[in-house]
Amino acid sequence: KRQVLTAALFTHQLKNTWNSCVDRFLVLTPFARKNLLDSASGVDPSKVLVKANSTDDIEPVVPQDQREGYLYIGRLSAEKGVDVLIGAFNQLGNRELKIIGTGEMEEELKKLAGPNIRFLGTREKPFVQEQLKRTKALVFPSIVYEGLPNTILEAYSASTPVIASDIDNINSIVTDGYNGMLFKLGESDSLAQSILDFEAEPRPMIYASARNTYEQHYSHDRNFETLLAVYQETINAHETQDN
Repeated sequence: KRQVLTAALFTHQLKNTWNSCVDRFLVLTPFARKNLLDSASGVDPSKVLVKANSTDDIEPVVPQDQREGYLYIGRLSAEKGVDVLIGAFNQLGNRELKIIGTGEMEEELKKLAGPNIRFLGTREKPFVQEQLKRTKALVFPSIVYEGLPNTILEAYSASTPVIASDIDNINSIVTDGYNGMLFKLGESDSLAQSILDFEAEPRPMIYASARNTYEQHYSHDRNFETLLAVYQETINAHETQDN
């Protein structure tokens, strides 16, 4: 299979397919754009545009002083860094962590987790959204590359900051000290310290910035505007070529 893929890529590179037959490439993040341009595809940089996904607006926003505990949403599997998550909150014994999701590590994690960690299993969307509105922060400890996780976008929609691992791509979605905080990849101690730092001072602006990130980049209206601009730019380019 790898040989077939290599042959196909080589053939299209010789034919200049990516530039002669494709008007625009849409990618989700600047990191994805950089990866594509750094590849051997030879794609014209002007053809590669960033257009993020969008998510529903979760309103009304809950004030910071009415929020409690922390939240994880996702699969309970090794690549999601859930062992790092459990390790951190075992150190923070008086801070509540709610976990929404299931997976192959669930039983193992339950045995490791302290009493401050609650496993809520699979829940319906309205319940998840309500939890996102009322948590202090969403914790995103993934140890592998992610695209554009919808849970992060939903958190921003709910004006909820994100405490995430400092892995490429995620560190371009979560800006440390602005709409969330970053900790060292795969390190429970670093995650625990980030939470302590997060709580060390009032952070009204980080909640406002999370919401602003949603409105500026991930709302349905913004998504539509961006997509419409891509179509218009492509049409204009063709009209210029035809003339």
